[in-house]
Amino acid sequence: MGWHYSISGLLYVSFGYKSEITTFPDSSNPDILAYIELGEPTLVTADEQMLFDAIFN
Repeated sequence: MGWHYSISGLLYVSFGYKSEITTFPDSSNPDILAYIELGEPTLVTADEQMLFDAIFN
């Protein structure tokens, strides 16, 4: 997966949720590259928080 999908997933995790990413879900609509859905609540690990802080602060 591309870095932008990873960053999107990291954003969800940093706010305490898993994310479900489905890439290229509809070949009839090429403008949509992926669907990103809010998943189950989860705890943020120290590594995930450190990565989020390094990128967005």
